[in-house]
Amino acid sequence: MNHIDSIQLVKCLVENSEGDTSYRLIEKDNYDLWRFLITTRHGLKILESTLCLWLTEAEFDSKRAIYSRAGVTENANRLLLMMYDDHGNFNHTCRYCLGGDSRSLETILLKHMPAEVIANKQYTFDVEIGVIVNRGPLQRLNLTDYADLADI
Repeated sequence: MNHIDSIQLVKCLVENSEGDTSYRLIEKDNYDLWRFLITTRHGLKILESTLCLWLTEAEFDSKRAIYSRAGVTENANRLLLMMYDDHGNFNHTCRYCLGGDSRSLETILLKHMPAEVIANKQYTFDVEIGVIVNRGPLQRLNLTDYADLADI
């Protein structure tokens, strides 16, 4: 399956109710919904949000001189899970994570799969090695921020 060589992500530092922190990489287009669900349904706090550009390793290498000056870089991977069943149903899931978190995210994703799909090996799991270029804090207006602008 062909995928694009780059995509905008938001790198978030989140904290759970026990005070443990971890990073999440979220596609920028999905960020507002993700933020709502993660804070209201899962009770996590978002401590930091940074705008990033994720690139395949090949794309980064082809323009290394440019990208390495664009911001702080980190290893980050794209995980692609495709599963299907005997009824013709399929599901495609794409997630991003920091390079060192790939194994733990793979384990989490596989735990959510039906046992019969795993037993029958009706899935593929691919990891694309990549790089994120961190561009700085995410600057966004929330929809509720616009209410104040109406009085101007």
